[in-house]
Amino acid sequence: MLEDIWCGLSNKSQYGELPLKSGYTLRTILQRLFDDWYNIHYTVTSENDTISDMSPGKKALALLELLISLKDSQCPILIDQPEDDLDNRSIYNELVRFIKSKKCQRQIIVVTHNANVVLGADAEQVIIANQNGKDTPNSGGLRFAYRSGAIEDNSYEESPSNSEQIGVLDKNGIQTQICDILEGGKPALELRRNKYTSNHQTNL
Repeated sequence: MLEDIWCGLSNKSQYGELPLKSGYTLRTILQRLFDDWYNIHYTVTSENDTISDMSPGKKALALLELLISLKDSQCPILIDQPEDDLDNRSIYNELVRFIKSKKCQRQIIVVTHNANVVLGADAEQVIIANQNGKDTPNSGGLRFAYRSGAIEDNSYEESPSNSEQIGVLDKNGIQTQICDILEGGKPALELRRNKYTSNHQTNL
């Protein structure tokens, strides 16, 4: 394309010389064409892997780090399930470490179903959302209900006995809610703890 323009300006085009708008000269046109002409090529790497060689999860993590690190804005940022396609070791060692280092600089809001993100990153406030269902009703039959609090908060207000419906979010404190939703409940958490700390070895 540039070659065709040059031929037209130098009267070497098969269509003849290109007409110039009033006030333009060959010099001003060349200045406009080449004044801001540049090419920048980026290669994103993480731990000696280029982005083309990364897994989908590692690509997302690398781009998330790049986005937050290079962005000048200090406004809050919302991240939807950054743990997708990442194993829990990568989540805890890389994603959680990165979030903890950056949350002091700007507010980070994360939508997640992973306990490592919530507990490992030491979330200051946890917001639990519940959609009304047969086994998970909301107070008053609301379609969606929300409850928020600190990880350490396990207090809750008992609903009056004459209440038409006690919502699932009203029955337990934030800490128990986190355990139920992210860990599968205390029995599941205790089962995993016993399995990991068992002295019995099984030969596979």
